[in-house]
Amino acid sequence: MPIARRAFLHLTLVFAMTGLADAATPLPNPSKSPAASTPARPAASVVWVNTASGYYHNPACRHYGKMKHGKDLSEPDAIRAGYRPARN
Repeated sequence: MPIARRAFLHLTLVFAMTGLADAATPLPNPSKSPAASTPARPAASVVWVNTASGYYHNPACRHYGKMKHGKDLSEPDAIRAGYRPARN
């Protein structure tokens, strides 16, 4: 475990034991939050489309961007174009 992480966990434990955790962290005010007024829309993820096989791969996939015949598309565009998600 990295030293910074260990120190953070130690201080968190110390604050929790001494009762300083509530005083150290201010409560957020939901009325002043700009995100509360606008609905959150997830960003369209970019996928790698294998044009030869007809499958697309997410960035977490080990095959993402490694095919010779392929291109980047947003996931909704890939689905509209008839590509299927990879099974791995």
